[in-house]
Amino acid sequence: MKEFKLFILSCFAIICVALFGSVFTSCSNDDDLFLADDSQTGQVFSHSADSLKSMTRGGSTSTIGTSNLNNDVLVIDNHDVCYITFTPSPSYSAMLTNANIDVYVKLTKAGAGWSSWITMTKGSLNFSCYFDPYNSGYSAGRYIVSFYFSTTPGGTKYSTGNNSENIIVTSNSDNYSSLCWYHQTIDGVNYDQRGFAMLNCTSWVAGKINELWGTSSDFYNSMTSPALRNAKFWKDRLVAAGYSADQTNPQAGDIIWWPASGNGSLKNGHVGYVYKVTSSTIYYTDYNHTGNGEFGARTLNNNSSSIGTKWFIHMQIQ
Repeated sequence: MKEFKLFILSCFAIICVALFGSVFTSCSNDDDLFLADDSQTGQVFSHSADSLKSMTRGGSTSTIGTSNLNNDVLVIDNHDVCYITFTPSPSYSAMLTNANIDVYVKLTKAGAGWSSWITMTKGSLNFSCYFDPYNSGYSAGRYIVSFYFSTTPGGTKYSTGNNSENIIVTSNSDNYSSLCWYHQTIDGVNYDQRGFAMLNCTSWVAGKINELWGTSSDFYNSMTSPALRNAKFWKDRLVAAGYSADQTNPQAGDIIWWPASGNGSLKNGHVGYVYKVTSSTIYYTDYNHTGNGEFGARTLNNNSSSIGTKWFIHMQIQ
């Protein structure tokens, strides 16, 4: 009889372990497990460099002059540096090239309520400067770029009217613990403060979009109606909320999105955060790629055959 009771208790313990383990490897909120050999994700990207993207839409022109941002002209310490120029219009060229005139770049962190100034270097035809966020202590997020001038050195700054530029500063570092934290447990699943299952792809990407926006919880599960829930719903529900998505224009700051597929590892879709794009490669980070609840920094070939059914949801502007 004693041996029979021990046998029953052992069976019960094994069943409990199996059930407990399944809660955290196949969450009901976001089953975003991937096969370890899933060829769609490309190779793991190993270096620790950050990246930035300038969003210029061809430059910003006012009566006083034309401004432009370019992050393709210089790389320092394996990361991009943004080259910023301001070219006076002919009617203002003589005034702005006067020795007493200074031109400035004002960088305002979206959602943070603070600004920083850079004095531009005066050239024969324009003003220029570099913005190196990683060597200057700037955190990841969106920076609104405005241009000003003063008529006396250190004097009152006047707007040039060029105030629509943006710089997106991104990172591929694993800062999950600072972006997402435990809020509650429901049916054995741990959820973060935004309503996503912890250590899942949805939790990670929600944290990165809030980082990009300079907010803490403006991107959250019930921000749409119906709620975002599993990754497979995100594209349609975010597009319905006013965000754009396509398969041909990946940008730093995008959500990369996989649709639901079959009954296996992609049955509830998957999402990642795009932190850098080149003509040949898309770089993104995610969580729970192989069902282990861990961080990954990965690459994808930037061509139609590799992108396949994936979409890019553009989240740069809140």
